[in-house]
Amino acid sequence: MKNISLSVRKGETIGIIGRNGSGKSTLLQIMAGTLMPTQGEVAVDGRVAALLELGSGFNPEFTGRENVYLNASILGLKKPEIDARFDEIAAFADIGDFIDQPTKIYSSGMLVRLAFAVQVCVHPSVLIIDEALAVGDAAFQRKCFRRLEELHELALTIVFVSHDLNAVTNLCTTALLLEHGECLGSGPASQICDLYQKLLFGENTSGAPLIYGDGKAAFTKIWFENNGVSVSTIPSGSEFTYCCSLRFSAAIKDPVFGLRIKNVQGVVVSSTNTFMMGRRTGDFEAGESVTVKWKLLLPLGPGHYFFSCGCSYPDEDRFLCRQVDSIKLLVTGSFHDVGIANVVRDLTLVK
Repeated sequence: MKNISLSVRKGETIGIIGRNGSGKSTLLQIMAGTLMPTQGEVAVDGRVAALLELGSGFNPEFTGRENVYLNASILGLKKPEIDARFDEIAAFADIGDFIDQPTKIYSSGMLVRLAFAVQVCVHPSVLIIDEALAVGDAAFQRKCFRRLEELHELALTIVFVSHDLNAVTNLCTTALLLEHGECLGSGPASQICDLYQKLLFGENTSGAPLIYGDGKAAFTKIWFENNGVSVSTIPSGSEFTYCCSLRFSAAIKDPVFGLRIKNVQGVVVSSTNTFMMGRRTGDFEAGESVTVKWKLLLPLGPGHYFFSCGCSYPDEDRFLCRQVDSIKLLVTGSFHDVGIANVVRDLTLVK
């Protein structure tokens, strides 16, 4: 780690992203105090709770109950405080009678349930999480994110490492991108997640436009149309077509065409490709062109939505060309739901 200067304000949720080996876990361990920096300094104000390696801080010979008391005491709580919070911790972990069994017999999911429950129920000032939530089942993951949202509303500072860019975008206000122990960028979470995708799939990470790939294909025109007429605005719930024309500069067999739709906050509304749809696309020669037309029905709330398009090789996650936020669509109309999509179509009252 070198040349990283980071300030996280009280109540801020920051995501730290980057490829394996980029230094994310090392940075978290320095923040948590389990590693000491060889130079520079870290200042933390308040109690820090950290969920780092799975099962870290647990004695495998101790029962879940005993490990709750051990972990909470390490975090600075006295026994009466732990007694007062134990029922809340046990209820959140929801592992039943296993709470009185040795943790060495726990599954990975049970370990993360209990570890997360301890960290979020001891009322820390700073919560540090390193990818641990990826282990739990879907219902528990949603329970965890709901608690993190509640803690964010209570002005808890959260530092969150994850490879799930949707989770980073949804949970975090800002993000930091690491590569080989250095910071490549920091700022709004959605922008930094886009920069990370460019790092993963593109060859040039210094240019501003998010257009990348190996150059074996290039988009020549991108537009929306409705009944053959070009449009840039549609009423909520209307059908329309997203069109992408591209030209190949090399022969390619059965390329995969994809699209992704995000709202202004960077939340992915929909993402798919021809492989996921089970559609073969055929073979193309160098110099040949194709237009891909996606017929869509989006019952979205009013606002701006950003469309990304890509063309990749059929057997690997490598792009011939990709353009992030290639075009913007304005959705208009009334909206009666709270959320992104207007899913309610009618209401019937039966007495």
